[in-house]
Amino acid sequence: MVKKFIIVLVIIFTLGCSKEMKEEYKDESIKVNIVDGTLNENGLTLDVINNSENDILLKPGFDVEKNNDGKFEKLSKNKKCSSGIGYGIEKNNSMNVKVNWTCEYGKLDSGKYHLIKYLENDEYLVIDFEL
Repeated sequence: MVKKFIIVLVIIFTLGCSKEMKEEYKDESIKVNIVDGTLNENGLTLDVINNSENDILLKPGFDVEKNNDGKFEKLSKNKKCSSGIGYGIEKNNSMNVKVNWTCEYGKLDSGKYHLIKYLENDEYLVIDFEL
């Protein structure tokens, strides 16, 4: 009985860990642009356009990756500062989303970056920018 319980726990743990896998959203129905004049070392404003047939939810928080010698590496956060507020965008609608990374990362140096914004379905959007 104990062996069966342990095996069940291992299976549950393994399945639970596999849910952590996230995948880049590749459907062209959701587009993200940086609003002109908003990009600086403290943050930016995104224009998220949802041309899909479904409402979407942008999860709170984000990650930033910097290009180091041709490879993007996730930056370490100073602390977690997310407000915990996600953004719902109705189908065939758009929304401007302000992103300020100074609390998590401080001011960013010049370079090439990825901003990673997560969706409710374990997918994410990648926004390229250069300072």
